[in-house]
Amino acid sequence: MIADDDSTSRCWLRGLAKRLGFSVSAEAANGDEAIQAVIRTKPDLVLLDVSMPIKTGPHAIPAIIAAHPAVRVVMLTSIADEGTVTECIEKGAVGYIRKDSSADEINRVLASLRAEIEGFHRQKGLHVGP
Repeated sequence: MIADDDSTSRCWLRGLAKRLGFSVSAEAANGDEAIQAVIRTKPDLVLLDVSMPIKTGPHAIPAIIAAHPAVRVVMLTSIADEGTVTECIEKGAVGYIRKDSSADEINRVLASLRAEIEGFHRQKGLHVGP
């Protein structure tokens, strides 16, 4: 699932995620929409923008994790100040990607998470794949 208030960023991330073998179950433009989408779709992974209207990414993390405790939340941001990174990790985010990271770096993070998610599914005897 992708939550970002910028439609261009969502489109770019959707394409990147699909190239890495992820299916995108939902998209959201703010934290409240992200929480509702997690409740509906129970995604394995949420790419969550830090700065969004209505409810920011950091404010949405607790409700997202409460709605689906197995979800992995990775924060997306243009500005990665230490305080925000720490806050997001303390609230349950498993990673942080700067939007200005190279495509190779983003690919590495997402590919690593894909392998982790597939391993979790295999352990639980769940279907793995698109």
